[in-house]
Amino acid sequence: MWRLQDLPNAQGQPCTAADLQSYLLLTNQRMHEHGWAVIGSQGKLPNLHPWKECSANDLYSLAIANLQRGKANSLTLRLADTGTIALDCDFRDPHLMQRFTEALGCYLGLEPSELFTCHGKKGGKLFFQLLVQQSPTLHIPRSLGVPVYTQGHASDNDFKQELEVKHDLSTFAGVYGAVNGSTIVYGPYAHYAYIADATPEQLPTITYESLLRIEGLYRRVLLEQGFVDDKGCDLLMDRDLELIKGCVAFCYQRVVARYGTDSAAISAYLRSDDFNQMVVPFLDYLGLRLGIAAIVLCFGLGVAAAKQ
Repeated sequence: MWRLQDLPNAQGQPCTAADLQSYLLLTNQRMHEHGWAVIGSQGKLPNLHPWKECSANDLYSLAIANLQRGKANSLTLRLADTGTIALDCDFRDPHLMQRFTEALGCYLGLEPSELFTCHGKKGGKLFFQLLVQQSPTLHIPRSLGVPVYTQGHASDNDFKQELEVKHDLSTFAGVYGAVNGSTIVYGPYAHYAYIADATPEQLPTITYESLLRIEGLYRRVLLEQGFVDDKGCDLLMDRDLELIKGCVAFCYQRVVARYGTDSAAISAYLRSDDFNQMVVPFLDYLGLRLGIAAIVLCFGLGVAAAKQ
C-alpha cells in the first residue's frame, strides 16, 4: 500500500493534500493529452456527476473544476473510449499477486516494463488493449474463475482472492481511501510500469481468446499456491472438470437408457455392484475425492431423470 505521508513531494518532503491536488491536476492534463478519457472521482467512486454520455473533453473540464474545488481526490479511466480493459487482481495475498503477474508476463511474452499497472490497498490492476470484433453476442466476462480463499480461511472475506475484468471504469490515481487512520493512495505496482505514465498505444494488446485462456493460467497459479474454494476444498484443474463431466454424461446415459424413469429401479442400480464396477475406473483415474464428486453428481442426475 502507498500511504500519502510516505510519498515525497517535489521538495523531498512528505506529500500533503495540496501536493496531491497538484499532482492529480497535472496527471489529468497529461492523460487527456495522451488520448485517455479521465473522470474526476472521489475515492473509488466516480459519482460526482454523470459520466456515461459526457465527451472526453467535457470529462477533462469537469475533472479540473472538481479537483480545484476539492470535491475530487482521485482519477478514474473511462476504459471503453480507448478499447482498454483492466485485470483487477483483488488479491489479499501479496505472494499471489507477484506470482500471477510473473506468470502472466511469461504467458504473454512481456517484460515487467511492458506491463502497465496500478496498486491500491491490495493486489493491483493490469491494463491491456483488447483486440476484439464487436458483436452483439460477444460477452466480456466480469471475472475469471471464482473467488478462492487462503487455506484454513474458507468463506472468510479477509482472505478472499478474486480476479475481475474491468471494461467500463478503473480508478488509477489519487486517494483509494482511509485504512487504519492512514490515507491510502493509488500508485505503481513495484517493479512494473505505471498506467499514469502510459499512452493507450503503449499498452500491450490481448485478444478475446487470450483473455479467456488467462483463466486457466490463473487456476494453475492458484493450485501452486494451495488456495481452496468457499467450502475449503482443493481446486480442480480444467482437465479434472472435463473428466468429471465425461463421467457424469456416461453414467447418466447408461442409467436412463437402462431404466428410463423407473425411480425404484434407478435407486437400486445406484447401490448395486454393477454400478460400482462401472465407476471404479473413474475412482482410480480421478482420485477418490474427484471420483466421489462425480458419483454424487450421477446420483443427482439419475434421481432428476426419474422425477421427469
